[in-house]
Amino acid sequence: MSSDSKESKAIQSLKVPKMIPEEKSPCRPADATRSKQGATKQKRLKDISYTKFIAESVSLIRYCTRFSTSPIQDNSESVLEIKKENLGNFWIRLQAVYDAIVESDESDLPENFKSSAYSKYENCLDQYEETRAMISDQLKLIKAIEPTPQTRVELPQVQNQEASSGIHLKVPAWDTEIFHGGYEQWPSFRDMFTAVYINHPKLSNAQKLHHLRYKTKGQAGVLVKQFALNDENFNYAWEALKARYENERILVDKQVTILMNLPKIQKETSEEFIKLQSIVSNCLSVLATKNIPTDNWDPILVNICTSALPEKSLLLWEQSLSSRRKCLTWQQMNDFLTTQYEIAERVDKKMVRTKNVQHDLNRSFIRPQASNNNNLNRSFKRSHPNKINKRHANCVKEGTG
Repeated sequence: MSSDSKESKAIQSLKVPKMIPEEKSPCRPADATRSKQGATKQKRLKDISYTKFIAESVSLIRYCTRFSTSPIQDNSESVLEIKKENLGNFWIRLQAVYDAIVESDESDLPENFKSSAYSKYENCLDQYEETRAMISDQLKLIKAIEPTPQTRVELPQVQNQEASSGIHLKVPAWDTEIFHGGYEQWPSFRDMFTAVYINHPKLSNAQKLHHLRYKTKGQAGVLVKQFALNDENFNYAWEALKARYENERILVDKQVTILMNLPKIQKETSEEFIKLQSIVSNCLSVLATKNIPTDNWDPILVNICTSALPEKSLLLWEQSLSSRRKCLTWQQMNDFLTTQYEIAERVDKKMVRTKNVQHDLNRSFIRPQASNNNNLNRSFKRSHPNKINKRHANCVKEGTG
């Protein structure tokens, strides 16, 4: 036997036997369709769950915001009871949707949705608790005030209603801003709250404390909410605020820091000039209330104001001076800023009018070309109907010939 034949036999002996394919289990089209429909339905339910959570959380926050911004005098006892019930219903729906999200698998939800839903839930919980406390405080305030006995005096109908209710929650149309606990905000808040609420002739101390709760947030709000809602505690709460924020040293240091760090004017507009002027004037006013003499601060004030001016305004300032050898006063700088503000305001208005006129001109001159050609063709046909008919007849003859 030759070597070639031996080699071929060896190769044949090394051949791998063919694998017998396994029989695949038959898959019926109906089963595949049902599986696909089930997956689609499950995905739709998951999408609905987190979409509903977002919608419910937004609805709750809107309801709480609307209540906190509504006038107190619009809320009678019956209205407050209804609002309290509505708030509870909003929270029940939100809680149910959130529980469903917590129990679901992470893979069934969008990426990082559980963590974002948790932070959203915490925010809604804070809003819910704060609003519920507001409603309870208002209900307690209304129920605590008993009608005072009145002498038998004939009064107009409106006055009789007001006297019988014993509730005087209306305040002047102008109101105070919310105090968040800033030392620089305290003097203006204190004076305004005193004028609007403390000096109001028909507000009881409990009602004043209720308004004080509404008008304080942050650290100041926490301080006020420590006192229960009654007539005796208003004076304690007010004195606590005064003791906390009437810190003369901190207030003065704050004003000096503001003056020494004036923001530089980036663009020479009327808003920028009046902002710089207002900051300096407000700081001087606060310092004056603390009996800090600023009469001899002119060189300092002029120096820090010139540092905040841009190049062009600084040049105008130097040109406005009658003498460059004498010490300058704050009054000179104040007058210069007023002049620059007035000039910039007029220029800004003129530029706006010019832009509006130019825009109107552009709109009137720009017309589509096709539209103009169509208008010319229509006018030509109306003025020369015979020429159009003759041309049409000649074209027909040439075509038939």
